[in-house]
This record gives sequence, C-alpha cells and structure tokens, in this order.
Amino acid sequence: MTISVVVNKQLMTAAEKAEVAKAAAFATAIQPAKVAVFNSAFPTTATVPTIAPVSIFPLSQTTLVLGGAVLLTLLIVIIIVSIVVGKSRKKRQKALMDEEEQDDAVEEVPLKARLAPKVPDSPQDAQKKIIEEQRAKQATKDEEITKEIQEFSSQNPEIAAQLIRTWLKGDDEDV
Repeated sequence: MTISVVVNKQLMTAAEKAEVAKAAAFATAIQPAKVAVFNSAFPTTATVPTIAPVSIFPLSQTTLVLGGAVLLTLLIVIIIVSIVVGKSRKKRQKALMDEEEQDDAVEEVPLKARLAPKVPDSPQDAQKKIIEEQRAKQATKDEEITKEIQEFSSQNPEIAAQLIRTWLKGDDEDV
C-alpha cells in the first residue's frame, strides 16, 4: 500500500518532505518509503461575498423583553380598568334599584290620596272598593283568556272552526 500526501506550499526542502513522510507513515503504521509527498501551491479563488438575509425588523433579545413587558403592563391595566368599571356599574345599578323601589313606594299611594284629607272610610265605601278591585281582577282574567283564544284561533283556524260548529250544533239540540 502507498500513501500520497499533498502539501499547500510552493517551495519545500527535502528535509521537510522527509519529515512529513515520516509523520504520515507513523500515523498510518506503514514504512516511510511507501509515502509519497508532493508540494504545490493551491489555487486561491476569489471569495464571493455572501449576502446575509436582511431582516426588516431586527429583533434583539432586549427588544423582545421590552415588548413583553409592555404587553404585560397593558394586560394588567386592562384588567384593572375592567374591574373598576364593573364595580361602578354595580354601584349604579344598585342605586337605580334603590331609586325604583322608592319610586314604587311613592307610586303605590296615588297623588289624590296623598293630597286628599284623611276621612275615615264608611263601610259602604270599603265594600265599593272591594267590588271594584274584584271587577278589575276579573277584567284582567277575561282579557287574558280572550287573548289566548285569539292566539289559538289564529294558529289553528281549522280546529277553531270545528269547535264553533260543534258548539252551534249543541245549542240547536238543546232547544
């Protein structure tokens, strides 16, 4: 087996060549006579400059840290503002509820009743009031029933017509 070694040097003395051959023989465990050493200057090529990609936004570590700090601060401010606004809304709603309760208490007593002199009610007036209240309740019940019947007849006209025919036939049979 023979080994060839090429050295990048224009001029080389015989002693330098023998020294390189001895080192190569020792490294490969062969006899120095089987190592051929050549010297020559390697051609140098002009190095072509490589263009590194240019980033539009060069991000350094400090830029990232500062950006993160700004975002974190902004998030904390938004949370605090939302908590404060929520509490103020609750306070306003509570105040409005209290005002409505007070208004309801005032509205319960009509203006005439508040301005009219306090005269004890006679038993007849009390009975009239009770009768009027019962009639008002009955009227609201009648209105609700009428509304339900109208909704039913508009949604199911065939069933409503059949029901009316049945009632009319039932009235004729009773006579």
